[in-house]
Amino acid sequence: MRSRSIVVIHKNDYDQVVAENNSVKQNQIMKGMDMKVSKVAQFVIYNLLASFGISLSISFFMTLMTNGLSNDFLLLWFKSFVMGYMIAVPSSMAVIPVVNRIMNRIMRET
Repeated sequence: MRSRSIVVIHKNDYDQVVAENNSVKQNQIMKGMDMKVSKVAQFVIYNLLASFGISLSISFFMTLMTNGLSNDFLLLWFKSFVMGYMIAVPSSMAVIPVVNRIMNRIMRET
């Protein structure tokens, strides 16, 4: 016959064990999020996000300056943003590598 033992844990000890387990789980989650992304994917994602932010801000101010806060401002801004984004993405794909090469040459010379 097997005997069963009862373990009594103090509340503070229990809280510490729970906190340690949560910390371990968070570390495991963060390790799972440590993805390896290729240089090409990084370049594309960087350009898409940079183009998005720049197009959004420039189209906002240009629409505001051109039309003011009219009743159809949001529609005009959206149209301007979409057009600007379609132009900004391929432009950034072409311009950023050239700028990087120029900056690398300048930095090597100094």
